[in-house]
Amino acid sequence: MLGRYGPLLDDLLILAWRANRFAHHYEAALLRKTLELSGNELVTAKGCEKHHACGVLVAQHYTTIIAIPEMLQGTRLTKFPGTGEILEALSLDCIMHAALCLPDNLEMALNLLADSVATNNLALQGELHLSNFFNRKAERASNGKAGAQKRYAKMVELKDWALQKYKEGSWRSANQAACELMPDVLAQSQKIGANLMKSNAQRTIAEWIRKSA
Repeated sequence: MLGRYGPLLDDLLILAWRANRFAHHYEAALLRKTLELSGNELVTAKGCEKHHACGVLVAQHYTTIIAIPEMLQGTRLTKFPGTGEILEALSLDCIMHAALCLPDNLEMALNLLADSVATNNLALQGELHLSNFFNRKAERASNGKAGAQKRYAKMVELKDWALQKYKEGSWRSANQAACELMPDVLAQSQKIGANLMKSNAQRTIAEWIRKSA
């Protein structure tokens, strides 16, 4: 990588960091729009970072990223690198951050090194199958909403179940319905394996009800 980019390596690392942050926020926004809820870990950038292996979302959303020329601003890069190269750079960035964690935070350093290995494996796949990530993303881009629904089908299923229960009753307001339905919805969430947190359940159910009206 140093031989290919030379003095531009720092710029490539900056782009890799930006792409990674964008991918987490983009996935979170897609899920918020699809599932019509807020306050759940799954629909936050930090939640996406936690629940996806490092580099996966960059690979999935890279065709969206390269359509944003502003991503290159502040760097000396004149064009976007290939998927494999941006993943290699992200892997290197993880290693560099791991080194900064030593010796004070060994656990964080080990986690970052694990992220580096995972991302480098994705990069190798991208080099071996040149259109691997682009083709997958292009396919998903035409049906991104359906793809998100498929990945988080349990939450969509729970939302439909809750709205059906709402329609079967008579309520003064969305908040009153959400309060009374919450125990049953939480029980159903546990039954089907959805990830509805108790601390956000009433607000989430109320949002579902309001947006269904």
